[in-house]
Amino acid sequence: MSHSADQAVRYVALVLAYASDRDEARLADAGALGRELVARGVPVEEIAELHEVALRALAGRDPAISLAHVADATSPPLVELLMAYGLADREHADARRRSERLLADQRSLAQLGELAAVVAHEVRNPLAGIGGALRAIAQSVPAGQPRVHGATRRTCDFFLGASAAVVVI
Repeated sequence: MSHSADQAVRYVALVLAYASDRDEARLADAGALGRELVARGVPVEEIAELHEVALRALAGRDPAISLAHVADATSPPLVELLMAYGLADREHADARRRSERLLADQRSLAQLGELAAVVAHEVRNPLAGIGGALRAIAQSVPAGQPRVHGATRRTCDFFLGASAAVVVI
């Protein structure tokens, strides 16, 4: 049994009070209790046990009470409790699904980040080698050949600028 004795006492008290005065505030209390039962993880099957205790208390208070009066007095609080329980249970399930989706999205983003790091590493290594080779070529071109030297320098500058952009990414 997951429900507490306090919850059983509260439900019995509100059913007995509703049977006596038909005060709608008792129904709101039943709804609040239903939400509380979900929050505490009480299985729906145990609500039947709570209701049975309330029925016994009502019958014990007035042994001559008719079945119609019992049904009339106990159905509204039970319906409110069950409706609130069902809604709260659905909200909890929806929140759990949202959390699971968020966690899955976070894992996907982490995997994507790892993949991006691997790709960047695989691209940078060859670029570093090509850049080193281009620097060596640029240094080996004699300064007396301005056209060749200028074309080589522009090619090296273009490549090194592009590879620097890849390194930043």
